[in-house]
Amino acid sequence: MVRGHMRLVPLLILAFTPAAVMSMEPVAVTVAMTAARHDDELLFLAALAVAPQVRALIERRQSARHLEDAAGRLPDPMLSLGYARKRSPGEQWPMYDVQLEQPFPRWGERDAARAYATSQTRLSDAQVAAEVAQLAGDLAHELAAIAGDRARLAEGEVEERRIGALGRAIAARVASGDAGVTERLGLDTRRERLLLRLDDLRRIIADRESTMRGRLGIAADVDLPPFVAPLPDAIDPRHTPAMADAEAQRQEALAGFQQARAQRHPETAIGLRAEREAAGAGDEDTIGVTVSISLPLARAALTANEEAAQARVRAAYRLAEAARWRAVAAVDSARRAVILAERAARLANGLLVRAEAEQQTLTNALGSGEGGGGLAAAFDLFDRLAELRLDAISAPVAAQQAQAALWTQVIPRLPTAAPGGDRP
Repeated sequence: MVRGHMRLVPLLILAFTPAAVMSMEPVAVTVAMTAARHDDELLFLAALAVAPQVRALIERRQSARHLEDAAGRLPDPMLSLGYARKRSPGEQWPMYDVQLEQPFPRWGERDAARAYATSQTRLSDAQVAAEVAQLAGDLAHELAAIAGDRARLAEGEVEERRIGALGRAIAARVASGDAGVTERLGLDTRRERLLLRLDDLRRIIADRESTMRGRLGIAADVDLPPFVAPLPDAIDPRHTPAMADAEAQRQEALAGFQQARAQRHPETAIGLRAEREAAGAGDEDTIGVTVSISLPLARAALTANEEAAQARVRAAYRLAEAARWRAVAAVDSARRAVILAERAARLANGLLVRAEAEQQTLTNALGSGEGGGGLAAAFDLFDRLAELRLDAISAPVAAQQAQAALWTQVIPRLPTAAPGGDRP
């Protein structure tokens, strides 16, 4: 199969830009330090960058940035045109007037509007980071599962050959009269059941790969990216999508407080008015200036709005604290899962070495016609070996999947460009 993502390795990396909490810059998770593992990380992130879902999120973020650029501008001027007819006893004449008025926002209202638009961009950034991190976690989890299924498939194919070797030993005993046909039929049944399990495993692998290709938007002739996941020690609880979201909510609440404070100031508008009366004795022109000022009299309502905004600010601080503790708990949980999986793998491998030595001794005894009633013991040992080999495969897969869950605690970086350009 074509290594379709290799052309993306040299691309520069651009961080998603959700604001880091407490004015700290977002940091990229360090997955590995070796050049080979660094290339794997680039391939993994490049695969995310071409996913249709991610491209849609990036466009949504760009929309928020355009709205931020338009925030805080002055209101449009208002142009008014008028016509009237003035009537007096025995005479009437037309009147024309034109007025140009420029409204001005309240003191501090434009700054509040800019701050609010910035907070919406930060919220969009945090949402993009969270959804991309979730997709990265799902992808890494599935890649680990696929690798485990492939290892089980390879082990099953080896097990089929072992069954063949054991079958030949039993056939020799059947021919010599030391064993009955029942044992041979029982072994044939095991082999057929194993073949069914292997076929089902191939189907599961194909389904998993097809699903991930569908989510990533890559063709069937392109390899899936390699497995990459953060290490627990690389996670900074202060730089997570949840913390970025909490910081954006804090900025939104502060902007709301600015808006509430601005409501205490009057809103003004200045206008220029020109009027003409086309009377019979001659035209009469009038030019004037108008000033309009709002009167913010609802002080109680304004105070309530300020207190509500302050409460939202305090709530945002609590959200940030909760997000930090959730990140710490997730890292601790992943670290324990990795340690446990490593111990389980060492234990399974140790037991497997001893069981394989026992199997070799028993197979030799069966092949030489020794051991008498050792067929039942051989079957039992065969089952124990199969279980131990599966345990040895499942343990590292469990560790990888525990690490994959840590993607939700980092702000991923994506390449600046991807195949396909800026296609809609």
